[in-house]
Amino acid sequence: MPTVMQFGLGLGLAGVAGVRTYLPLIMIGLLTRFSDTLSYRPSFKILASVPVLLLLTGLAGFELIAGPASDLSNNRLMITLGLRALGGAIVFAGIFGWFGTFGGLLFGAVAAVLSHLTMVKLRLFYGQDNFGGRAGLAAGIEETAAVTGTVLAVLLPWSSYFIWGGILFVFLKKLKHGSRRYRPESKARPWR
Repeated sequence: MPTVMQFGLGLGLAGVAGVRTYLPLIMIGLLTRFSDTLSYRPSFKILASVPVLLLLTGLAGFELIAGPASDLSNNRLMITLGLRALGGAIVFAGIFGWFGTFGGLLFGAVAAVLSHLTMVKLRLFYGQDNFGGRAGLAAGIEETAAVTGTVLAVLLPWSSYFIWGGILFVFLKKLKHGSRRYRPESKARPWR
């Protein structure tokens, strides 16, 4: 696989790990184990073993059952962020070796954290208040995004560049405008 496509695949799957930690790890593990088209680098081949795949599947099921962490404590949110950063780091470093192992782990962790923070920001937009308090619908949107992102990253790795361009645009726009929130101006003038 060409370097540009390999980088796009690693970047896309690291981003998906920021939304759902174990899905990209399972996908690459299964593809490494059962196909010749895609595989982990040699130092990460253990992630395609049957015990690790079973463990990852169990953890993915737990993550799915546990649901979104938006209504839980800050400790759970920090643990979730740490696990997603670790998942993104492993996926990116396992696929793309051009930065070396440490550079790949660091780059993948940053990509997963940015993806996770974008998801948290989007939760404010489509959160439980917009769906009448139905957290299941919000979790369904996140699951659909994770599965779609994984499939897109595997089948069309170059699509990751467009998605990450949008994510970076949102972050740069946020940095430029600061933390101001939209507050519509009142048209009524106070009496003086």
